[in-house]
Amino acid sequence: MNDAFKFTEQNQGLTTEASYPYEGSDDGTCNDHAAKITGYEDVTANNEAELVKAVAKQPVAVAIDAARIDFSSIRLAFYRIMVLQMLQDLRD
Repeated sequence: MNDAFKFTEQNQGLTTEASYPYEGSDDGTCNDHAAKITGYEDVTANNEAELVKAVAKQPVAVAIDAARIDFSSIRLAFYRIMVLQMLQDLRD
């Protein structure tokens, strides 16, 4: 995610498809910027106070480690609930 922030910062922002339609380019430059950032910072994992401060200052991007076993368990539970609901709907 930091690479995306660095790119946006170094290239003086992002452009929109409407204002700069894709035409193919080998140099990777944009002429019109729809969004700019002047910096970014990382928030310590599981630190709610730092996250609150970051949200108050700027937009926030969040990354989730979906490879962790606890996330897989949540996903599995969610799918089980969906399947059970679909089965219930079929019975009704």
